[in-house]
Amino acid sequence: MAVGRPSNRKPAESDRARIAALETALAHFSETIEHLRREMDINIKRMGEMQAEIDHLRTLIRRND
Repeated sequence: MAVGRPSNRKPAESDRARIAALETALAHFSETIEHLRREMDINIKRMGEMQAEIDHLRTLIRRND
């Protein structure tokens, strides 16, 4: 019966290239996610400001009725 031994060999060149490509993709996607997070925060703030303006205008309309 054969006993499995852990491999101590270094990754092949193609494995290193794939790892490098994955690291590059991870960095790119991390930057994209951070950019989208900042945009989302800005948009949420803008929606809050718009809602405050709508509420203010509704209050003014009710006063004039």
